[in-house]
Amino acid sequence: MKYLFIGGCGRSGTSFVQKIIISHSKIKGGPEFDFLQPLLTTYKRMITPFHLERQQYFYDRASLDQYLRTFIDSALLNKHKDEANIEFFSEKTPNNIDVAEQLLTLFPDAFFINIIRDGRDVLVSHFDVEARFIKSGTPYNKQNFALEKVCNLWNKSVNTYFELAKKEQFKDRVINLIYEDLLQHPERELARICQQIGIDLEPDMLSPGKKKVEDGPLQVDNIWHTKAMLNANFDTSKIGRWKGKLSFLQKRKAEKLMQANLKRLNYL
Repeated sequence: MKYLFIGGCGRSGTSFVQKIIISHSKIKGGPEFDFLQPLLTTYKRMITPFHLERQQYFYDRASLDQYLRTFIDSALLNKHKDEANIEFFSEKTPNNIDVAEQLLTLFPDAFFINIIRDGRDVLVSHFDVEARFIKSGTPYNKQNFALEKVCNLWNKSVNTYFELAKKEQFKDRVINLIYEDLLQHPERELARICQQIGIDLEPDMLSPGKKKVEDGPLQVDNIWHTKAMLNANFDTSKIGRWKGKLSFLQKRKAEKLMQANLKRLNYL
């Protein structure tokens, strides 16, 4: 079974994409596995020349890679190892983008699907989540929803994707999906993804509202994700919400912080 890894800045539609992807008869997937990014961040340190030499009593690069592949396979595929006719397991966690290079190196037949959304709408979506935290009375870290922090997170995710896309060895295994293109042209965009990974587009992928999220493996906490959000069909009203949701000063500040990448992606 091969892997599809999905990532990108949080609030870019990664969960919606995961729900669509795992509706395919040849793809399985589950909720977010929280530990790929911290695990592979540690792995990046462990394979530096300094640590490979210092820790050679315990491991070399080849053995470490095999240990890690075995652990990840055990964690992700345990529930599906005996299922026939399944070609892919899809793991979606936004911060997979931080370790996409390591994932593609460890698993040379894996694909990475990167999701990009207008950073201003990503900001609005973060504000929506914060409002749900406040309404529910659930404690949360307010700093994670500060305008500057969200803009910096979006820039970091976009920059990481562009650096990854430059690498020749990954060019056929990195797929970039613009969220707005998915909502406006779902059949075209999903057919493109299916073609690149070598499977046929299936009709259920074009009707994401048909299969209810509560009947599948994805988690709904009514703060980060709601049933209404994940049970929606392709809704173009989600494009450009920032125009009516951000104040004049918020727009100015966000566009200043994200200007270079907004222009690079033709959002400005």
